[in-house]
Amino acid sequence: MTFKTFFAAATRHVPYDYQQRLAGGDAGRPCESQLINVPTGLGKTAAVVLAWLWNRVAPSLNSQLSTINQTWPRRLVYCLPMRTLVEQTQDNVAEWLERLAKAHPDNAELNWLAEHSPIVLMGGEELERAKRDWDLYPERPCLLIGTQDMLLSRALNRGYGMSRYRWPMHFGLLNNDALWVLDETQLMGVGLETSAQLDGFRHKAGDSVVGACPTWWMSATLDADRLATVDHIRPDNGWPVLQLEDADRKQPEVRTRL
Repeated sequence: MTFKTFFAAATRHVPYDYQQRLAGGDAGRPCESQLINVPTGLGKTAAVVLAWLWNRVAPSLNSQLSTINQTWPRRLVYCLPMRTLVEQTQDNVAEWLERLAKAHPDNAELNWLAEHSPIVLMGGEELERAKRDWDLYPERPCLLIGTQDMLLSRALNRGYGMSRYRWPMHFGLLNNDALWVLDETQLMGVGLETSAQLDGFRHKAGDSVVGACPTWWMSATLDADRLATVDHIRPDNGWPVLQLEDADRKQPEVRTRL
């Protein structure tokens, strides 16, 4: 099992070079906060979702990944600014999970995810029972997709559209052992600064945060200056950035899409 075959099983096409770099290729990579600045139409959603699945869920298919994957969070929290983007992402992710589960019927975590994820959190959305109780299984892998109001409010211990007695459950689950992906950040308004401040809080908390809890900010037009907050200070050399390199731009399909 290689990352190329894993990616192709989900999407029906081979990954671009930048998608392989994000996942760490066949050997995987540590999961750290970063910026992803890639033009529209080049598969950023597939890049982040399958990078997480490859490093978190696929190690049972590839022994090289067994040590790397322990640093990758148990939950993927995919945050978007609008309902229409959530619905589109939900359809894509559900299709990828279904294909991967069919390709690897003996993989317990992939089959669990195909049945119980993605969990969609947005106003007026009524989840089926298998997905409604996701917070009762904190030990299981979980893929959440939602609007920024629903997800950021939970991370701030004030979850919209839920009983206040359950606020601490979602607060705990979304601030521990979770990879936050904020997509289309240029449309998020002050939600972008909020996410940066939350990332700063988690890093300052140190050992009191269980598991890694990094953030990936993703956009074709990323304004990195807005990520500098009181507790999320810009490093001297700037934050790590994944972007297209010259070799990427020379690939025929990338050139066509650009």
